[in-house]
Amino acid sequence: MSAQSSMPHKVLIVDDKIENIAILIHVLERVGFELLVAKNGQEVFDVFQHASPDIILLDVMMPDISGFEVCRRLKANEQTRDIPVIFLSALIEQIDKLKGFELGAVDYITKPFQHDEVLARVRTHLTMRDLQKRLQESNQRLQERTNELEVTNKELRNFAYIVSHDLKAPLRGISQLSTWLIQDHGDSLAQEGKELLDLLINRVKRMDSLIDGILAYSRAGRLVETVDEIDLNLLLADVIKSLMPPTNIQVTCETSLPTLKGNTTQIAQVFQNLLSNAMKFMDKPEGRIQIGCREDEHFWRFWIADNGPGIAPQYHERIFQIFQTLNSTSENSESSGVGLSIVKKVIETYGGKIWVESALGSGSTFWLTYPKNIAVHNLHTS
Repeated sequence: MSAQSSMPHKVLIVDDKIENIAILIHVLERVGFELLVAKNGQEVFDVFQHASPDIILLDVMMPDISGFEVCRRLKANEQTRDIPVIFLSALIEQIDKLKGFELGAVDYITKPFQHDEVLARVRTHLTMRDLQKRLQESNQRLQERTNELEVTNKELRNFAYIVSHDLKAPLRGISQLSTWLIQDHGDSLAQEGKELLDLLINRVKRMDSLIDGILAYSRAGRLVETVDEIDLNLLLADVIKSLMPPTNIQVTCETSLPTLKGNTTQIAQVFQNLLSNAMKFMDKPEGRIQIGCREDEHFWRFWIADNGPGIAPQYHERIFQIFQTLNSTSENSESSGVGLSIVKKVIETYGGKIWVESALGSGSTFWLTYPKNIAVHNLHTS
């Protein structure tokens, strides 16, 4: 409970009849409310010079300014428009109640007062006001946090681009110098010197691949600028064709695939990374990769299965982390350890999930879910 809500609520009673004020004071004071009193419409505005009531019990029929007019003025003022107003009146005709609600009142109590009813209605609307205030405060904190995260994400993307650009320049120089050494002095170099130069070139290529991975990962979770209708049957055919599978690897689609809403480039990247991994690490003379989909209630569930080397259970989570590979100690490793982390980031951007089922020697099946209904607004603002 906030410090404000732990203090007694202030109730402003507005009535030109002393006996009505006395009854309401008797009902409300004994349960701990702090009471303010105004005996006519003008005094209501005088009260706001020194106090801020949490709720107003407002008589309709008053000699100077009617309760309806007081309510209209309160609701027209930005400082007082959110304070709940409960009308008090002997008028019980429906038209009068409707007028009160149209002016912004939250409730209506008719005279003569029922003590329990007055107390229950006041408590109810004070509770609603407290909850509304807390919700507004939470929304404000959430918006502030969202703004901070957006700034941080933008700074990180800019940082990744600048750092990657600055790192690539010297790498290009090292690669070019190494190539010149081999071209101009390759014949005079001893075998050990050639091996060292080859090792240097391989390390430069791997560093270049890691930098490209940083840039790709920083772009993977960006706002979706365009949302397309994607026929996966056509998209997968193009992806497979672009990957040019080796002759010993057969890629087949076991089911018809749906049409999705999403960004074509991002969705193509998901399937390209998953299929290229399956091809890259295939260790069987006759490799098989199967793609399929089934329909769940709210999601499409896809699978990409292969008969490759498989993945030990302890690595099932690790492989989706950036720069994590199963053969990261190999100098000649072609993997930057970024591909699956990009897939995970893209799929989660759309509200889906990805996981793997695998065991060493038994191949791997990557599962991913994709919502049938994409909230386009969320994609543009996430």
